Amino acid sequence: MRIVFRTSTLILLVLCASGICLACDCVTLPANESFEQADSVFEGEVIGIVEAGSENVFTFRMQKSLKGSDADEVVILEGGSDCDYQFTPGTTYRVYARRFGNRLVSGACSGNQVLKVSTTLPNSGSRNVSSSSTYQYLVAILGVAGLLCLLIWFLPRNGRHRAA
Repeated sequence: MRIVFRTSTLILLVLCASGICLACDCVTLPANESFEQADSVFEGEVIGIVEAGSENVFTFRMQKSLKGSDADEVVILEGGSDCDYQFTPGTTYRVYARRFGNRLVSGACSGNQVLKVSTTLPNSGSRNVSSSSTYQYLVAILGVAGLLCLLIWFLPRNGRHRAA
């Protein structure tokens, strides 16, 4: 019975720790191909990030339109997947976005580029959305700690039985 409990606990911990291994699998295109495939290309500063349910809403103050709309502000929506691009407030990017339904999306595989990192963050009441990655790291650390505890638990008991 102990063997079944220990084995199932070990399998559960490995499965929990494997969440950190999920990653976006894509090939980032060169800038000219990213430009061709994008519906909107612009340079802009992130002025707001809001978590709206399972989506992240990134608001940009457009500085230069290279393709598509030339509005003052652009909103990019992301769905909380491993392939989302983690934009940072106060940073200026060249963004390659595609239209998906009636919204613009841009991910880690889109070819986005950091153009300028601001030393002061805007005070817009928005927050950076990194809870998903923080959760994954926490689960991974707990999983590894659990595996080490099980390893320590197994080794001395197996050693004592052999010495008899």
